[in-house]
Amino acid sequence: KKDGGGGHTWEEVEVLEALKECALFKDLPNELLPVIANKPKVWTVQAGDMVADIGQTMEPPGIMIVVKGELEATAADGVSRKLGVSQCYCHSTLFIKTVTEEFTDMLEELGMGMLKELRLPYTEKIVAIGETRLIELSMEQLLDLFGIYPRLMHNNDLLGIESLQMCAGHGLEEAAVALLHLESVHPLLATGLLKGVSVPDLKRIEAIVQKSRVVTCPVGKYVVRQGLQGDSFFIVTKGLLSCNVNGQTVRQFGPRQIFGEVALVSRFQGKWTERLPENMRTEWVGVTMGKLSVRTADIMSVEDSSVLEITPAQMAQVFEVSSQVFNNLFERARGRLLEAVANDSHDARALMQTGNDRRNAQLRSAAPGRMRGQVSPTGGSGGSPHMGSKNMSPTSPHRGSPLIDRRQRVV
Repeated sequence: KKDGGGGHTWEEVEVLEALKECALFKDLPNELLPVIANKPKVWTVQAGDMVADIGQTMEPPGIMIVVKGELEATAADGVSRKLGVSQCYCHSTLFIKTVTEEFTDMLEELGMGMLKELRLPYTEKIVAIGETRLIELSMEQLLDLFGIYPRLMHNNDLLGIESLQMCAGHGLEEAAVALLHLESVHPLLATGLLKGVSVPDLKRIEAIVQKSRVVTCPVGKYVVRQGLQGDSFFIVTKGLLSCNVNGQTVRQFGPRQIFGEVALVSRFQGKWTERLPENMRTEWVGVTMGKLSVRTADIMSVEDSSVLEITPAQMAQVFEVSSQVFNNLFERARGRLLEAVANDSHDARALMQTGNDRRNAQLRSAAPGRMRGQVSPTGGSGGSPHMGSKNMSPTSPHRGSPLIDRRQRVV
C-alpha cells in the first residue's frame, strides 16, 4: 500500500530517509536516492542477533546501512560503538577499488599486488540492540555511480580512509599496509594519464613532477578564474570542487579527476598538430588554439580540498620520457573543446564558429565522437551531455544533468 507519501510505502520512505542522511550519500541529488533505494538487499534482525563477527568478511563487499533500530559494534579489546539510523559500515574495498581502478594492471609491478583482491575482514563483532532493519548495497552496484557523481567519490574517500584507519587501529596489519600503499600512489598515476607507460618510465615521470605545487583549497577558494590566462593543469587530490561557466555550475570535480588540460595541451602545438586530421588547416587552428590559454570556467572549492598543479615545463619533460602521456592527455582535452562550446565559452566558440562553412565542417569532423567512429555531436547521439536539441541554449533548464559524465570535463 502506497501510504508513505510521494507514491512510496512507509518502508520505502524509511529507506530513502536513511540514505539521505547516510555519510556515503550526503548531499547527492534527491532524484538519485530512489534509484539507489531500488537496489539494496533489505533485512531485519532481532535483539541479540549477530550481524557480523570478527574475522568474517562481507560478501560481496559493499556498505551496510541502519534503516531502523540500532547496532553495537565491539572490537577485540572490548571497545564498542553504536550504529544508529543512517549510520553505516562501509567496506574499505570500495575505496581501494576506486583509487586503483586506472592502474589495476600495474599493481603487481609496482609492488602493490596485495591491493588487487584485498578483502579485509570485520574487526568488530556487530550485534543488534533491538529489532533493527538494515540495507546492503554491493560494491558492484555502487561503482557505476562513483563514476557519475564526483560528490559520491569524495564521500567514499572519506569513509574509506576512516575504515582502513579503524581496521589498522584494531591491529589488522593488512589494513596498515594497504594505507601505506595507497598513500604512496602518485596523483598522476591515479588519473589514468599514465596508462600504457612502462613502470621504469613511470618512476622517471614521478621524479619529474614530485616537486609540483600542492594548492590547499578551503571552502570558497577559487583555483581558476574564467577569462584569466593560465596554462597549468590540476589534479584533485582531496575534496570536491565546482566548475562554473558564465556563472552557472555545470559539474563538479572529485578525487583523481583533472581540469585545465585544454590550456596545457594548447601550448604544445607541434604535438597536437600531428594528431589532427590531414584536412584540418592547422595554421588557422593554431591561431584559435592559442586563445585557449584563457580559462573557460571558474573552479571553486565546495569542500576542503587540495589540488596538485603541474606546469607546462614539467609536462614537457614528461612528454620527453613518454609520448603516450601526451596521447592520453590529448584524448581528454579534445572532448573539452566541444564541452566548452556547449557551455557558451566565447574563446572555444571562436574555434568552432570562426571561418566559413567549410572550415566549420572540417573542425566538426575532428570532434571526439567522429574520431572514434561515432555520430557527430551536431547530429545528436555523440553530443555533449550539456547540449539538448539543435536549437536548445546551453542554459536551458531542459538539458541533461551537468554532473553526468566525469570523463567529460572543461577548463
